[in-house]
Amino acid sequence: MGKPLIPSPFIDKMGERVTLDDLKEIADRLGIEVRLEPLTIEGTIHVGGYCLVKGKPVVILNKKSSRIEQIKTLGEAIKKHDLSGLYLRPAIRRYLGLEETL
Repeated sequence: MGKPLIPSPFIDKMGERVTLDDLKEIADRLGIEVRLEPLTIEGTIHVGGYCLVKGKPVVILNKKSSRIEQIKTLGEAIKKHDLSGLYLRPAIRRYLGLEETL
């Protein structure tokens, strides 16, 4: 699955930024549904996470969580999938802890 995620917001040496929209686009290409929902259970705020709903991958992000937490949660979910057939910008590959392929 690769290395742990680099803390967000991630801006690499080339000035490239990894955004929530970047990760949502990758999730879409992988067939992962991304939902933003308020997740407060008995006064505790949850950041969300990855699950299967009727056999389909879904990531639920807490709409009240920070962008940093949303990026981290979605990044962790994306790492659970085979990314070898997808083009990912170098900054995104580094953020996800994936090694560059030549």
